[in-house]
Amino acid sequence: EEALQEEIPRVKLKTKDEENNLKKLQQEISDFEKKEEKVLQCLSKYQISASKRFQKAYLKGVLKGLLEEGQEKLDQVKEEIRSLMSRKTAMENGVLHVSKEFFHHLQESGIEFDTGENYLQKHTMDLRRKLLHAMPLLPYAFLMTEEELEKLKNAMPERPLLEPVPVMTYGSLQGDQEDSGSFLLLGPGKMIFSKPDERLFESDGLDAYKKELEGRLREEEERRKHYEDHLQELRENER
Repeated sequence: EEALQEEIPRVKLKTKDEENNLKKLQQEISDFEKKEEKVLQCLSKYQISASKRFQKAYLKGVLKGLLEEGQEKLDQVKEEIRSLMSRKTAMENGVLHVSKEFFHHLQESGIEFDTGENYLQKHTMDLRRKLLHAMPLLPYAFLMTEEELEKLKNAMPERPLLEPVPVMTYGSLQGDQEDSGSFLLLGPGKMIFSKPDERLFESDGLDAYKKELEGRLREEEERRKHYEDHLQELRENER
């Protein structure tokens, strides 16, 4: 009986250890089931078969592909945002259609000028339409007086121009103009086609176009946030 009494504490201790081990095992099983559920949700989200959940190399390859695809889309969105912001700034400064390089050259040379698109904004809707139809190159042109044009002839850029630059005098805009449509005929078999963004020259064109660009910028910013969150989630799942 004395030996039995001595055995009781050891049995209780062993039982306690086994209970602790059981609790630990149950917790590990619970943790595993939670992780497995998270993995299964992730696989379902990216349309990957649940049977692949233990194929680590395969899943790593799939996630790598998704990361690359997501990064490419994010880069495209960022580029579109840069393009829209550049267009919005150019529109606000009246230089959406003209050569930015030549614009800065004229400024640096001290030549007084206006841009065709800015000039059009100063006139009535009817006159804008008339000028646009008669001179389709006007939105792309720089306008100046005869005197400033003579200065320009002696102050041409040192670097080559990578695009032709229309220059017109204010006097050339006067009088009746023939409607030439979307092209300018230079001679037999020679013409220049142009298609300016006519929305900019509607009655409320400047404000409406600005609102449109701002709306598109908001949409692209939302897409950027979506892809950044998407990539963050993928990187967390990759671990």
